[in-house]
Amino acid sequence: MTRLDISNRYRCRRPAVIAALTALIASLPAHATPPEQARVDNVLGNSSELLIRRDGRRESLQIGSVLQQIRDALITAPPNNARALLRFLSGTGEDLNFYVQTNPHSQAAIYYFPCQLQGGDYLIGWGLAQNSDRGCENGLQVMRGRTSASLESSQTVAAKQLAQAPTRQIFYCSAGGGGQLAFATTTRGDPCGEALQQCETEGGTDCEVTATGSWWSSEPEMQATLACDAAQDLSATGTGETLTAEIQALIQSIPAQDGDCGLQVYRNQDFMIVPAPDEAVLAQGDDEILVQTRDTDTGLQVDVLKGAINVRSTAQAEPQLLLQGQRYSYSGSTGAVTAFDRNAALTSVDMEVLCTFAAGSGSSNLSVSACEEGGLAFEGTAAFCDREQAS
Repeated sequence: MTRLDISNRYRCRRPAVIAALTALIASLPAHATPPEQARVDNVLGNSSELLIRRDGRRESLQIGSVLQQIRDALITAPPNNARALLRFLSGTGEDLNFYVQTNPHSQAAIYYFPCQLQGGDYLIGWGLAQNSDRGCENGLQVMRGRTSASLESSQTVAAKQLAQAPTRQIFYCSAGGGGQLAFATTTRGDPCGEALQQCETEGGTDCEVTATGSWWSSEPEMQATLACDAAQDLSATGTGETLTAEIQALIQSIPAQDGDCGLQVYRNQDFMIVPAPDEAVLAQGDDEILVQTRDTDTGLQVDVLKGAINVRSTAQAEPQLLLQGQRYSYSGSTGAVTAFDRNAALTSVDMEVLCTFAAGSGSSNLSVSACEEGGLAFEGTAAFCDREQAS
């Protein structure tokens, strides 16, 4: 038992922003299929503080609950003391070597399936790429939290001062194959069916979903990048209302011979976490990547507990390689790399929960080598005490 204390060819309207986007574009994988489902493998605490949102409706979360539509999300609710472990799977149920654990945080947080998180505190792990396909291989988008009060405020401003419609969440999907790239958005349902159909209609072969995500119609500035196999990367900017047209014009500007392309959408305050190549991870003496992200009072931060990652943001001229023991703090305009207490992180309560989850029957085949380094590895099956105890 554990004891727990619970590019040049297409110029956008803001050239200065394009220059800042170099970090977002460089080394962007052109093609990687997002995971098709995420399963709740384990829960600790009051499950009423964890909800699943499907098509705008909320439902209770249980062990075994599955996220599999672009509009699905896992939401933490006050007082935010519960934890959940998400495992990512292919359409046939094959494990995709990627997991996310939600941790307690002072504000509500949202995990948008498949590769986008907003606010909160998370432990995130990838295995080596050489071992199997990985979930969110193109990267995980990290966003500042957005409280209900700020959303209502933005809606009021939009309605009263800008005479716009109420704020809407816009979901997007890109699909590619055979040198074709298609893009679709919707405020209801799943846009991937339309994107796949467009790809095939335009002559694409073996069309697959390449990127999904969402933004809000009230966003003042959004950024989109295209990275193609055989061409210089392209970029454009727009507001939440105009970005769809900007992206479609960007795609139309791609010459036919440019091969497969990857699309990504960003905000100025976001950053992307991308798994580093296996060589960089192995050079640390590691066989896995483990990071912890937090939404803080001053911005976003990510700590590298094991392995190595690349972080891309508009604050960096090039992708920032982070090795174990390094922290990246991002305020939306500047990014800084510092050291943190890695030993304390490896023996924290958050890690204790993850290691117990990994040893539990509900998380079969989950290997977390960081548990051994932190002295938290369990032999056989581990479980939590029935009641909270003093430290």
